[in-house]
Order: sequence, then structure tokens, then C-alpha cells
Amino acid sequence: MDSANVASAVSPKPGSSLTRRLLSGFAVFPLILGAAYVGVWSVSLTVALASVVCLLEWYGVLKKAGYRPRMVVGIGSALLLCAAATIQATTALDEATGVAVGAILVLSLVNEVFQRDRTRSLIDWSLTFAGACYVGGLLSYYVLLRGLETPLLEGGGWLAGSFSPGAAWVFVVLLMTWAQDIAAYAVGRSVGRHKMFPILSPGKTWEGAAGGFSPRCWSFC
Repeated sequence: MDSANVASAVSPKPGSSLTRRLLSGFAVFPLILGAAYVGVWSVSLTVALASVVCLLEWYGVLKKAGYRPRMVVGIGSALLLCAAATIQATTALDEATGVAVGAILVLSLVNEVFQRDRTRSLIDWSLTFAGACYVGGLLSYYVLLRGLETPLLEGGGWLAGSFSPGAAWVFVVLLMTWAQDIAAYAVGRSVGRHKMFPILSPGKTWEGAAGGFSPRCWSFC
């Protein structure tokens, strides 16, 4: 099986994409903002839940394409990364994430030794590890952001003065992300012509990527 199979399995129907984005946005928006407002532990739990849901979908897509991801190992690795970020955000153990990555590498490779069929172990392990790091690792940065004590603005400002420093940082990053995503989608749908990565993501265009860059910078400013 090749990467084209993954693309065909994951690509949504054009007509349902916008509706699904809007519905998921309205459903997730209060949950994410509420978790960021409450504290580090609520963000950690939200990130853990999101990691499990995303990895179940991703590994499911890989299975349909003929690969054999180690779902238990991958989800466990993502949760370990989330736990490490939580420890790092709430204690002085800045090496927690590095230790977690090392442990995941060793334990996931040891797990491959006990697989009955190891003819494609390298590919299956790579996809499992990459998914865990891409989803769990990147989402865990929200936990680290929430743990920041550095003020968003030295002079205060409405956002910095109304929320704790960590919550303000999370809100700004989410604003930038949503502004870019919405603008990129709108520009790509209206004037997008040149495909960015047709095999991996058929809907992404260079025009959409450029259209999302300016609103992201503006929202940060």
C-alpha cells in the first residue's frame, strides 16, 4: 500500500468539510477556552482526551490503508508526553519531556521485538511513533503554555490584565491558529489553484497557505 491510499482514506467529501469545521468549532470552542481559564490540569486533561481521539482516527486511517500501527503503544506514548509536559509545567523538572521521549523510543522498539510478524516492523513502528509525537507532542505545548508565568504584555492590556499569564498565552495562540485556519480555508476555496501536497492533503493549496499567513500575523499584533 502507498501514501495515496492514506490520502484517499482520510480525504473528506468537499461539501461536508465546511459544515464539519463549523460544528466542531462551536462544540470545542467553549471546552478549550474553559480548560485554559481553569488551570494547567484542566488543559492537560483536555489535551490527553484530544490526543486519544485524534490518534484513534489516524491509526484507523493507517489500518484501512494496509498498515499495522501499534495503537496501544502510540496512544500510551502520547499520554506519556502529555504527563511529562504537565510535570514540567507544574514542577522544576525541565527534563521531563526529554526523559519521556527517550522512554518512548526504547519501550516502543522493545515492543517490536515481541511482535510475531516483524517483516514490516520498521514502517509500522515509524508510523506509530510519528503519530504519537505529532499529535501528543505538539498538543502538549498547550500544557507548557498554560504553565507560563511570564506576562503576555509588560504594560498589561485587556487580555493580559483579565487572565493569568498562562491562560493569556493560550488564548493568543488559539486566536492566531483559528484566524489562520479560517482565512486559509476561505482563500483556498475561492482562489486556490496550485496544490501544495496532493498526495497527503488534496485540499491544501499554496494560495490558501499564503492567505492564512497575514491574518495570523495581524491577530498576534
